[in-house]
Amino acid sequence: MNRSLTHLRMLKAWGLLVLLLQAPLVMAREAADNPGPKFSFGMGAVLGTETIDNSTYNKFGFLPDFGYGQLGVGLDLTFHFQFYQSPGGPFGVYPRSQDWWDPSLTTRQNIDKYLARLLYVRWGHKGDPLYAQLGLLPDTTLGTGFLVGGYNNGVLRPDFNYVGLEVDASGELIGLPYGGFESFVGNVSAFDVLGGRLYAKPFGLLMPDNAFLKEVQFGYTFAADTNPYAESTGTYTAAAGSVFTTGLDTLVPLYSSELFTAAATGDAALEGAHVGGAVGVGGRAFSFLTWGLQNRFLGDNFIPDYFDQSYEINRVDKFMIYNGTVSVPGTIGWQVSLGTSLLDDAVTAGVTLSGPWTSQASVYAQPELQALAQVKPGLLPVDLSAYYVKKGLTSFGDLGSAENALVGAKLGYTVGVVTVNLVYNLRYLSAAEIASDGGQPPNGNPWVSTSTIETTVKMF
Repeated sequence: MNRSLTHLRMLKAWGLLVLLLQAPLVMAREAADNPGPKFSFGMGAVLGTETIDNSTYNKFGFLPDFGYGQLGVGLDLTFHFQFYQSPGGPFGVYPRSQDWWDPSLTTRQNIDKYLARLLYVRWGHKGDPLYAQLGLLPDTTLGTGFLVGGYNNGVLRPDFNYVGLEVDASGELIGLPYGGFESFVGNVSAFDVLGGRLYAKPFGLLMPDNAFLKEVQFGYTFAADTNPYAESTGTYTAAAGSVFTTGLDTLVPLYSSELFTAAATGDAALEGAHVGGAVGVGGRAFSFLTWGLQNRFLGDNFIPDYFDQSYEINRVDKFMIYNGTVSVPGTIGWQVSLGTSLLDDAVTAGVTLSGPWTSQASVYAQPELQALAQVKPGLLPVDLSAYYVKKGLTSFGDLGSAENALVGAKLGYTVGVVTVNLVYNLRYLSAAEIASDGGQPPNGNPWVSTSTIETTVKMF
């Protein structure tokens, strides 16, 4: 508890410390030739409705956003309330008390609610020599993604609001572009899901003039979950355990031109005592297509992409495989991926399909589909983002089933400074989640959906 309160005090210390001074005309001309960091400030207001725990609440808040050069800070100052606590009851404003303190949660989980008011603090952008982000993280992938592939620390919102941390650095910072590291923590108040990758480009030092060899990359990845039962209740409340995974990978460029690029990848990994590996090839075509092919060698109870987009939902299920409570036979499998990026990444879409070469009974050994699409604001008055993750595909009919699926979509329509957003998420409770709640799903329904309708006004 003391450690969590220390984090809270540190986050509260963030403030607006930068003033933008208006320079004289002559100095402004000089700045145009050598532009320096600029200060920016934006403010949004949000008004709408949101469904939480099968109850509908009104939602209101402010979304301030600060920026100075590479530094960006975003806050989420929203709260939920109802005008009527019960049908036919007295009219009033009734705040949702769980927004501030939920007695059914632990102290650490309640502190997470306050930490989550800090939507993000960011320095630079992914791919820069130095990049760091605190708060809600973009999907996180380390190396080839064989162990950490698309981890998302926001998939359980609004029930659990995690504040994560991502830090990447390259040797370019000190004039040695021959290596670096990537790292992430899913929740800084618990420090349970975390990982990192160290990588080196040794031929860049030995053969700097060789266009292909200098980009050959060797990496070492580790990822862990020190408490897979962190958000479990019921029979799993007192359970304990941990996950530790580690792996080696390599990336070797094969061909590069304006129309086509290709690179080979290789992975060897351990999940506890369980062994897995993969070899593959991927790249870009015609500047707007991305593609990939991979052959996988999976030992007993080895799960590729262990820390994936839906990991926070499947933590207990995966741990039962990791510790041998549930057995998944080893297989030789495959993965194919295809994506596109158009109009300077204004429109992106991608599909990844993986599975075994032979029929398997376990859901975690059966084919899996991951799909995503996004239309960014600015191209059209409408912006759209959607994703679909489906495990246990044994027939085309399974694509329409919500079981073992994670679905999310956000549709926004902008007119001037006003944006109306519709957000929808759907997931199917796993057997482990239902068992942890006493053997019965909430309201007898294993499908859990959350939906939000909100209006955002960009004030300035």
